[in-house]
Amino acid sequence: MVNERNLFVGQICHIEAAESGGERYDPQQTDDERRDYCNLILMCYPHHVETNDVEVYTVEILKQTKEHHERVFLSNPFKIDETLLYKVTAEMEGYWDRVDKLHRLSHQTPDLAIQVDTTQSYADLNEKAKGLLGEFHRLADYITNQEDEIYAELLSFLASHGINDELITSNSRIFRPYSLRNWEPLTLGFENTSRKLFLLLMQMELQFLTDHLKVNPRNQDARRRLDLLKDEFERLAVSAIHMD
Repeated sequence: MVNERNLFVGQICHIEAAESGGERYDPQQTDDERRDYCNLILMCYPHHVETNDVEVYTVEILKQTKEHHERVFLSNPFKIDETLLYKVTAEMEGYWDRVDKLHRLSHQTPDLAIQVDTTQSYADLNEKAKGLLGEFHRLADYITNQEDEIYAELLSFLASHGINDELITSNSRIFRPYSLRNWEPLTLGFENTSRKLFLLLMQMELQFLTDHLKVNPRNQDARRRLDLLKDEFERLAVSAIHMD
């Protein structure tokens, strides 16, 4: 009921259809009987479509299938492979220790290093990422305010010297964008914030995949993605810098 992307794809289906014209519809049933647990069965979408063949999938067959599945799964409760769980946990603890030492002791440009805290949980990293998005908004507000102030200062200057400002006010699209005054927040602020956000999001994904593999140890797509990100993050831990 969970696909390879870890999405739940199960559907609650009626054994005997809820409405006239549906598969195995029984006009003698009451509405309460149609929505009763005994008339419901959990299936994935492909099997839901397949069971539209009422010649093969009769009411009796579906009820037997439901009863069999419930009996099997109730007698075999879900168990986590503790050996694999320990293996993934130990592997990632060692990995984060190594990244921490590389970052603190072997960074290529320590004075400009972007901070990496390997002790933070997925929730902590998520909150930090949200905070950086707020920083983007503050930078944008700063630039907007500066733009307005510069334009107002120019008009004030012209007025104080008795200069007609008609040329300026009638061509505001030409004279308003004083980009040089905003060079630092535009060139450094946005770039450094985006770099920090990129690093945090990658670290969040590493933490998520680690937790995911603890309960889905045989998910090979997640395993491959984790290995790819581990190599990339380890490289960034000793090379990611602030622009200055």
